[in-house]
Amino acid sequence: METIESKKERSEIICSILAMPVRQWLFILIVVLLFFCFCMVVFDGEPVPRGCSIEENRLLVELNLSREQCECIRYLNDEFRKDPTSLRSKIIKKQIMLHDFHYDPKAHPQAIQSNEHKLNLLEGEFARKLRQTESRQKRYLTLMDFHPEVME
Repeated sequence: METIESKKERSEIICSILAMPVRQWLFILIVVLLFFCFCMVVFDGEPVPRGCSIEENRLLVELNLSREQCECIRYLNDEFRKDPTSLRSKIIKKQIMLHDFHYDPKAHPQAIQSNEHKLNLLEGEFARKLRQTESRQKRYLTLMDFHPEVME
């Protein structure tokens, strides 16, 4: 049985956590984001065992692809993962800067607007690269007589 005193202690702890100043929450958020960025950088280069055998791959089974089609789609996917890594880090940096600007009472509205514009441009470029990769992958999904030498 939980006593009234233990319930009060628990509610006081919760209230003290929720009453933390904004700067502490901001610090915690920045630490978590930096940890996330660090993990992305460290584990991005890790080799992922990827193949196109029936045991390992849903592409062959569910989409009824040939091994060559599967390999081309995997290749394009891997290239997309490697290529915009610096773009992703720039987007995260801009998001952090924008977040800092919103909580800075001395920040100029023009600086906030400029950062928002740059962030929108970076996100647009990332979306464009994603659409390019998807359209290239769709080409390999729809080819009736598949020719691997068509791969770019």
